[in-house]
Amino acid sequence: MDRKNQPDNQKRHDVDGSYLAMIAVPENYSLKYFEATWQVPQFPDPDAYGTDPFYIWNGVCPRKGSQIIQPVLAWQRGGRGSKDDLPGWVVNVVDNIDGSYINHDHHLPVKPGETVTGFIQFESVAVHPKEGRTEYTYLVGFKGDVPDQKDYFTPTQIKLVTPVPYDNPILCVEPWKKGSVDGYPNQDSVAMTNIIVEFYDNISEQRVSSGPHWQFITKGDDHRKPTPSNRNGEIISDSINGGEVRFYFK
Repeated sequence: MDRKNQPDNQKRHDVDGSYLAMIAVPENYSLKYFEATWQVPQFPDPDAYGTDPFYIWNGVCPRKGSQIIQPVLAWQRGGRGSKDDLPGWVVNVVDNIDGSYINHDHHLPVKPGETVTGFIQFESVAVHPKEGRTEYTYLVGFKGDVPDQKDYFTPTQIKLVTPVPYDNPILCVEPWKKGSVDGYPNQDSVAMTNIIVEFYDNISEQRVSSGPHWQFITKGDDHRKPTPSNRNGEIISDSINGGEVRFYFK
């Protein structure tokens, strides 16, 4: 089949991708678990990039609306946890369940080259018929190994409650500097690897660990950046069971 006529979700190696990848989730699927692993990149160049934040994250959102739950790797001032307010990388959980963004406590510093895994795990659903509402609880945070610091990421792990299910997984690189890519991390790319997404099929009443495809959202300049290679995102392995999506800086 001619690649130009292929649907987006069949492009396994899309060199015209974006900085936002997501899955078109079937209506009868409910998300149970989502994780992605990546290495902390080199620092952006503050002289060229400035002090704007630079985010790398995986997250989940509802089928309708712009709300999101996201474990975030963020480059920003104070990232190293030092009093001199130097830029650095930190991990924490962010959400805008109620419409405004909340940066939760426990901003933990991490170093370039360290490995982090962001995860979202569905915990429970509680129906309150008298009050006419339903609550969905998710455990969200980071996990991984930091030398000589067992359970280092545990403080980032928190439970969040939403009024609707959050079933749509997303992978994203989010540079806040508009226009030029000058000063992006001094490396070719960052790879979101070992991507695990588990769904529950509400019709067959079975867990699903294969099938739905990753695809890039290419509308809007916020998700496309003029990198020298003319590519932003590439689906290396289109899988929800050990998949890989790569985002380019150069």
